[in-house]
Amino acid sequence: MKPKVVISNYDDINNPYYAGGGARAIHAVAKRLTKKFNLTILTGMYPNAKNETVDCVEYKRIGLSNFGPRVGQFLFHFYLQYYIRSMEFNLWIESFTPPISTSFLPLGTSRPVVGLVHMLSGDDMERKYHLPFSIIENIGLKFYKNYVVLTDVSKAKVILANPRANVYVIPNGVDTIQNARDKICKTGVKHLLFMGRIEFNQKGLDLLIGAFSRISQNSDLDLQIAGTGSSEDLKQLENLLDKKRIRDRVRVLGRIEGRKKSDYFKNSFAIVIPSRYETFSLTALEAMSFGKPIVCFDIDGMRWLPPSCAVKVKAFDEGDYASQIMRLRQDDNARKKIARSQREEIKKYSWGQVAKRYGDVISDFLNNNAANN
Repeated sequence: MKPKVVISNYDDINNPYYAGGGARAIHAVAKRLTKKFNLTILTGMYPNAKNETVDCVEYKRIGLSNFGPRVGQFLFHFYLQYYIRSMEFNLWIESFTPPISTSFLPLGTSRPVVGLVHMLSGDDMERKYHLPFSIIENIGLKFYKNYVVLTDVSKAKVILANPRANVYVIPNGVDTIQNARDKICKTGVKHLLFMGRIEFNQKGLDLLIGAFSRISQNSDLDLQIAGTGSSEDLKQLENLLDKKRIRDRVRVLGRIEGRKKSDYFKNSFAIVIPSRYETFSLTALEAMSFGKPIVCFDIDGMRWLPPSCAVKVKAFDEGDYASQIMRLRQDDNARKKIARSQREEIKKYSWGQVAKRYGDVISDFLNNNAANN
């Protein structure tokens, strides 16, 4: 019988508020491991959510949807304490969830729990709400023996809080490695593309709109925004476009997937990632797979991305962000050089390789637990 592995993550691939990179990454790995393990992904509840099986992965939704996504995230931590005590499993992988990251799940079971760090949200939530989330997060990190993190930056933060932890670094991946050619960087393309959650505090959409309002005065570039978010954030976006008087230069596309999503990447001049805080951007990987220049802020969460593969702008300088986009617009050679660097770097990130590393690590955890019992 295949070992039973549970992955808990508030977000999931069909969540109308988020459906973020972490949820997509978890599904991409899980569906590739179903031959080896029985996989159940435990996610938060949202309107019209139902339990279902997707790509041989069982999805079970828990919690309440009545109070919106922010309250839902908070309540999710408490629901997990019940489910870890009542569900049968051989290994539990807890993808940390804002606002306090950890749910202290090892306190509820003697079976192995692995902390999966797509994002340590304590500092960002503390900055946003002025409450001591980082203190609770650091306390929670001490209760886990094993971690999987995406970057060396996250590993260092975990080790600082829990020096005895075993920390495995496994990056995210990308579905299709495009044979990106220099001809993709054609001059006629004039769309800047933002692909991600419609959100301001973390994703920096206000910074992007501010920078683009400067660009729009002296350039033929337009901006396409793909993704979804809360009604509050969508309304804030509409108001900001009106305030900056650039609504006619910006298209809000909603969520796009599959071939349509690929087409938007292919037909974009550059991919803009104006985040104030990131851990590991799947959008950046997807941009590299298409040989598209990336313009982002120079923050810890983008340190994994080599400087040769992106334009990194002083955080959080709207004027410099606009200037660097205009520089790219005027320098085809710079864009082609970035595409060539990306073509080599992206080879490290196929989902097949990433999933194999997860499978090996999960097997090690299970074997070590069996040996100790």
